[in-house]
Amino acid sequence: MSRRLFLSMGSDEFEKPDARFPGFRSAMAAYLRRADCAVKVQEEFRQAVEWDTVEKLAEYIQGCDAVVHLLGQQPGSIASESARKAFLANSTLLGGKEFLADYPELQKTLGDCSDLTYTQWEAFLSIHYSVPLFIYATDDAGKTQPSHIERLKSAGKHAESFHSDVDLFGKLIGDLRSILPEIPELTQRIAVSKFLQHVAEVFLGREAELEFLDGAWDRRINVLSLIAWGGVGKTSLICQWIQRSFIDRDWKDDSGAPSLWRYFDWTFYDQGTGSLDDESANRTGNVGDFFEQALTFFGDPDPKLPGKGTRLAELVRQQHTLLILDGMEPLQAPPNSNQAGQLLDPELHNLLVALAQQNPGLCLISSRQHVRDLAGLRGRAAEIKDLEELTTETAIRLLRKMQITGTEEELQEACKKFDCHALSLTLLGRFLFDAHGGDISRIDRVNLHKADRLTRPERHRTAWGVLEAYDEWLQTHGSDPTLLAVLRLVGLFDRPGSVECLRELRSGDVIAGLTEPIHNMDQDEWNVLLKRLERSHLIRLRPSQTLSGQHDVDAHPLVREYFAEQLRKESSEAFQTAHGRLFDYLCESTEHQPDGIDGLQPLYQAVMHGCLAQRHEEALYGVYVERILRGTGHFGSYYSCYALGAHGDDLRAMASFFLSPWASVDSTLDLEAQGFVFAEAAERLRLLGRYQEALDPFTISEQIAVETKCWDAAAVRASNLGMCSLALGRIPAALECVHHAVEYADKGKDSFLRADFRASVGHAQHMAGEFAEAIESFRTAETLHLATQPSYPQLYSFQGYNYGKLLLAQAERFVWRIILGSIQRGSRDESDQQLRGIVAAELRESAARVANLFRWRDSTDNPLTIGLDYLYRALVNLYSEIHRSVTSLPSRSISDSQAVRDLEVASRELKKSGHIEAVLECYIATGMCQALSGAPISSIALLAEAEQIATRGPMPLYLADIHLTRARLIGSPKVDVEGLNVDVRTELAEARRLIEKHKYNRRMPELLDAEAVLLHGETDS
Repeated sequence: MSRRLFLSMGSDEFEKPDARFPGFRSAMAAYLRRADCAVKVQEEFRQAVEWDTVEKLAEYIQGCDAVVHLLGQQPGSIASESARKAFLANSTLLGGKEFLADYPELQKTLGDCSDLTYTQWEAFLSIHYSVPLFIYATDDAGKTQPSHIERLKSAGKHAESFHSDVDLFGKLIGDLRSILPEIPELTQRIAVSKFLQHVAEVFLGREAELEFLDGAWDRRINVLSLIAWGGVGKTSLICQWIQRSFIDRDWKDDSGAPSLWRYFDWTFYDQGTGSLDDESANRTGNVGDFFEQALTFFGDPDPKLPGKGTRLAELVRQQHTLLILDGMEPLQAPPNSNQAGQLLDPELHNLLVALAQQNPGLCLISSRQHVRDLAGLRGRAAEIKDLEELTTETAIRLLRKMQITGTEEELQEACKKFDCHALSLTLLGRFLFDAHGGDISRIDRVNLHKADRLTRPERHRTAWGVLEAYDEWLQTHGSDPTLLAVLRLVGLFDRPGSVECLRELRSGDVIAGLTEPIHNMDQDEWNVLLKRLERSHLIRLRPSQTLSGQHDVDAHPLVREYFAEQLRKESSEAFQTAHGRLFDYLCESTEHQPDGIDGLQPLYQAVMHGCLAQRHEEALYGVYVERILRGTGHFGSYYSCYALGAHGDDLRAMASFFLSPWASVDSTLDLEAQGFVFAEAAERLRLLGRYQEALDPFTISEQIAVETKCWDAAAVRASNLGMCSLALGRIPAALECVHHAVEYADKGKDSFLRADFRASVGHAQHMAGEFAEAIESFRTAETLHLATQPSYPQLYSFQGYNYGKLLLAQAERFVWRIILGSIQRGSRDESDQQLRGIVAAELRESAARVANLFRWRDSTDNPLTIGLDYLYRALVNLYSEIHRSVTSLPSRSISDSQAVRDLEVASRELKKSGHIEAVLECYIATGMCQALSGAPISSIALLAEAEQIATRGPMPLYLADIHLTRARLIGSPKVDVEGLNVDVRTELAEARRLIEKHKYNRRMPELLDAEAVLLHGETDS
């Protein structure tokens, strides 16, 4: 049986984003609920009439196992006179005796209780009912609430002081466990660091930056971005801060209490190393490992489920956590993109935005560029710190520390020449010491180009120049050639080179120009060699995940980039041979068609190596199509896409075939294969919500199919281009594309496509408000569909769902008029009665279609199809309930309905599918259902999340839906909008702007209905 607890504290001080202790109450409640405790707070007892608030509080508190009472500077609002009198007159609730009769001294000082705030009432109610009371007070609470504290003392209740929210959290859990031992003990958990090994060889200066980080932690900034170009020292600074402020202090504060409860860090440098300044870099990093390990650490029961970003944010917020995400740039759009700085992974976006909105701890991220997703957030939510290069004084000290000799002027000039760039100076110092005994006068051996110093985006070439000189030294100064061989091997990978892959390169036949110095090298000798390179700070060794006592080999991205390019230029044959060997090894050592995203990872790597080996056709058809997609037919194929929703991984694989991202494909592929690659990349971009980027490759792929007279392929690509245009709000262009798709399909051999793309026409016509034409197109599509699949005599999956939305169009409009109050119960208006009959018929037809879909359920159905079926059924049931009730919308009937349960399943499956448009459909429907079920705050929050997703696209039609839905819910007399800061006029104005701009005429009748009621007060009564 759940234990009942009440948290008595003011949200202005212990909850709101701008509070003194932001998010504390939510974190505490979440922790207790995970221990199966029923937890309530004052806001949950707001009533339609204010006179029964104290009574409601008393009813709950008297049955509690404990009350937690926090005192701060703000005592809260005085209870209303009616609420006070109603409670004091309720002899039944008082237990047949006077309030606080067992505490006569306290009773005397309270008098008629007219000066008590609601929060203070909560404490005295617990005393009256003999409920264990735990009181904690800030150091300054006595200045603003002295009488309250003295009154509590008169009843023998004393407040315990605390000096931080971390301290309070620990004390509170410890005290509660004295009476509720089932509450788990709160223990500090520190994850094994993923990046502290990247600490700088020599760390000097940065005192101001270290103090800034201390201040950000003390001020409880939600998300802090540390921004600087690669090699300036972001990671080293963070490592130094963690060492100085936490590790050296044994993770305790000045009082000896824990300084935090959870610590977790991650570096994304492993996700790919394409230069941000390289226009051809294909930036499609995978963050699956991060989410799996982070969710596991924070206690998620199933880390593989979708919705990882939101779930991880919720878990992080449950304790005071320091979360560090280092090296975010591989997961951001590059500077030359229109979306520069925008996160490419939706889950990572969800995580950071959620933490920026509420976070009792700190999320510290580092990147080469600002995170665009956080651009609109300021103050405590998100701060940015631009990390500048070292000062000249510190740069000179750095060279001296590395035993570089020369005059002060020579060192100053050298620092100026290298722009005081930390990485460049570190590599310079190491090069001069190793090659020239540390003599600064030999700096002329480092051949810098004048342009390397001109602009910030090019400054990585300063480090490039150092690497070039280092490379020359390794080749020409009689040094051990094995060092250069290892560095060039490292350059073959875009992630740490595994023990197995490196062993494959070192064994077998010699790769001329690459592996001669290390061919069949003894393992002990190999280990010593790696240690030498690690001491030179050119590589990093990481324990192998598969072979105990051995190491994978990692390196700074600049080092990888440099040596990969050098090998390609100087020995293209060795470059191709090495990648070919890795391709063969990964293909042969991996199961033919492995299950799951993790199982596919070696094959994704194989695709990259195959392309770099100029074996594009093998990589495309032998690995990607055959083993990753498992074919490209209608049924049971596209495994990675439809069964796993691995759109980002697929896109990364496709990127390997491009010479310039999404613009030109390697010409070694024939024209038909090039068209396929363009189409695959475009479709994954679309499924990831990157619609603007998808337009050109879709267009090129369609042109190639038409040119080669591959009509079925042309039809698919034209339809997908139409759906992409539709998402971008380009309805006329979408109509043109889908009509082309029908034209191509009629020329092709696949009769299934003829039905499918007539349904696409119907969907586009529906969006354009061409309702009659849309009905006709869908009916034609369904007739053709029956001929191809007689066992399933109606459309299904997305086309079936889109047809279902069209068939519900009048019902949807009618339901919203009920919600707005413009149609009254028992209305005798003839038009209302006639429309009610039409809607009833629509709903019956839709219910029959839904029943068919669930009768045809198959174990092979993909998450998209399953999710859409549940979403369709939820809408039919929700509209039916509202239609039956007319103006009576009992929240209990909706909150307990099948629609709610179906929406939960739909949300889970659609998130798993990764189909953004389907997820948005579900979010909007769920938001509507939540508002009508008495949860308007949850509804508005979900619609806000949907708006963020749609804005990223951009997806203006969904934005119009969201603004219109929000306006109608807030304006409805059926929804309790107290405390919701949403302006109906603003929402309607934005909905109208979007509908008119994009000719989204599907929504115009509903917009006019809403404006008539909400702006002009018109009803049909």
